Amino acid sequence: MCPSPDKHATASPAESSLTPLDRAVLARIQGEFPFSPDPYADLARELGSTPEAVHDSVVRLRQGGVIRRIGGSFAAGGVGYTSTLVAARVDPERIEAAAAVASAFPEVTHNYERNAAFNLWFTVIAADRRRLDAVLDAVRQAPGVHDLHDLPARRLFKIRVDFAFAEGPAESALPAAAATPEPVCAALDGTDRRAIRLACGDLGLDRYPFRAWAAELDVPEADLLARLAAYRQRGAMRRFGAVIRHHAAGFTANGMSVWDVPDADVGFVCERLAACPEISHCYERPRFPGWPYNVFGMIHGRSREECLSVAIRVAEQTGLSDYDVLFSVREFKKTSMIYFADSSFPPAADGAGATPAPSAAALAAEPVPAAPAKGTATGRKAQALAYYYYVERQVLESAKECGHDHACLSDPNVALCRILAYVDASPPFVGCLEQHPCPYKAERDGRTICSCPVRRRIFQRYGK
Repeated sequence: MCPSPDKHATASPAESSLTPLDRAVLARIQGEFPFSPDPYADLARELGSTPEAVHDSVVRLRQGGVIRRIGGSFAAGGVGYTSTLVAARVDPERIEAAAAVASAFPEVTHNYERNAAFNLWFTVIAADRRRLDAVLDAVRQAPGVHDLHDLPARRLFKIRVDFAFAEGPAESALPAAAATPEPVCAALDGTDRRAIRLACGDLGLDRYPFRAWAAELDVPEADLLARLAAYRQRGAMRRFGAVIRHHAAGFTANGMSVWDVPDADVGFVCERLAACPEISHCYERPRFPGWPYNVFGMIHGRSREECLSVAIRVAEQTGLSDYDVLFSVREFKKTSMIYFADSSFPPAADGAGATPAPSAAALAAEPVPAAPAKGTATGRKAQALAYYYYVERQVLESAKECGHDHACLSDPNVALCRILAYVDASPPFVGCLEQHPCPYKAERDGRTICSCPVRRRIFQRYGK
């Protein structure tokens, strides 16, 4: 067994203010939130309380910042996507620019600087391998990136956070670890895609929360609950529960433990790692030259010392000596993946009431500015990428200002037409993730350009 968390560690102010009911609620719903027309009544029966008291506790925890959201976490393969962990070796003085290139992609969900030679680590979840490779290629071209490795999971042994809130030891999600196979993607209809997209978000604070989702999908509540339960049963949904803000809950340190494990012993070692409630993720991943580690376990604790103590005791139990713990130096991005983010887009605007789009001939006549004078050609391209990805984030943040209801700007999480590497032009060259009709698209030199007035205004606002 893995050691229990240190009960004498200093608690955060938010954690110190938790009532016994708050702690019981957190211990229960961080694992699973009931799929029920009245989930708070179900929870109240389990916890010996009332539905109103349990609901009030959740509202208080949400407003106090302990709970970030209540929603689903999906297996990428279970819904037809692909995912990987990426390790990059970047010049320390250029790591911010490289991280900005990665973070600009909606496919990148987590992005950290860690205290190691491979100092930039990020996760990518993409609709297909082509799109995933495009993200990796863009980061490879960023200034200061010397080496980048794709580390997809070979086997998953655990993916769940078990923070100890209630009295007594926390129980692990997998008491006897076994490799969990990636679920096969079942056929998904349009309602499935929209339901999955909703489940990736936040259930909200309503007393009867699934009613609002069912109304948004225009399906009976029983239909929605049956679909969610089916995703969970077949493994496409890893869990549906409360996502905890680690720092607000007092768990201010996290370290990615990495282990050089003989292939024959991977199952035994991962069993020990997965039994630790402080370890939220446990994977087998490929090695690469200069990187001997093939087992990864993410440790959460109230201090670095607490995280290291978990790794030391696992090492003692397993007899392993070649391991390391990579702590987060900086968090560049941390967000939940929104699958099928384009599935609820309205039809593209037909141009009625919008600013008339310039003709393709007029657009083609606009001059292309020269590339920056300093640096190598690769460096100039990477600098331009980082700059325009920054501006693209401003576009997405400002999408709500758009009164034209364009398909490319109608969702705050993704743009259907993203800025490409060929960014030294005004208007910018774009790549369309979907072939949707749009009055602001035109062709120049065999490439697609965008003349959307909202984008043009934002690019002018944040221009060089």
